[in-house]
Amino acid sequence: VEVRLNRVKEFKRRSEKKLNELTLNLGAPIAKEISEPLRAIIGFSSMILTEQNQMAKNEIIEFVSLIYNAGLKLNKIVLKTLLFYRLESLSLQNGDIKDLHQMLSPNIKLITEEVCNELATAYNRTEDLKLSLEDAVLQIPEQFYRDLLKEMLENSILYSPKNSIIKVVSGIENNKMHISFIDEGIGMSEEQIADIGAYMQFNKDMNQQLGIGLGITIAKRIIKLFDGSFSISSKQGLGTIVKITLNCDI
Repeated sequence: VEVRLNRVKEFKRRSEKKLNELTLNLGAPIAKEISEPLRAIIGFSSMILTEQNQMAKNEIIEFVSLIYNAGLKLNKIVLKTLLFYRLESLSLQNGDIKDLHQMLSPNIKLITEEVCNELATAYNRTEDLKLSLEDAVLQIPEQFYRDLLKEMLENSILYSPKNSIIKVVSGIENNKMHISFIDEGIGMSEEQIADIGAYMQFNKDMNQQLGIGLGITIAKRIIKLFDGSFSISSKQGLGTIVKITLNCDI
């Protein structure tokens, strides 16, 4: 075991050097977030390539599993970042936005149930999730609505402990769909709410599961693009309520 740990330390040192080279030209926030999965991929794959003859089969399988999970995490970070920049680009392209505004999403209740249940299952929070939904046809492309839901619910999941309730409630009023995401998590101060922006993470020391801090920012960009509204009410230690409004097709 000691020999194996020493080998791991040596490959970690080597991977740090390669990692620094790969992330040198990236912005500090995103570079910091991708460093962990990159470190795992570089370090463990290098170890397998050079030490495979001295490694037991179960060791190799264990390291391959770690590489795979790191790849999934890195892929998620990249996709989320690309979505953020796509939304930024769309905000400057009036022609594309007009075309997107013509697209509708029917069966919103079914879509919402599907997205929420899939995400709750992925985070092992199915027992915590409570849905109370109405159906509607919304003036937003389905994929953007799905992206919006994922970001909002994932934010509630990441910032609340397991075995605490997360509610997603929707209703229609004045041709608008109102959706609330209610959690019993760590909450935010007024200052933190005001400072919400790209790559901003709150209370990271209290919750090491957090992603790159783009969730709420992506949600706000989507809502703004499709003429909706967004509000947060929160108290530290008591939880957060995020309310969004989207236009229904009349």
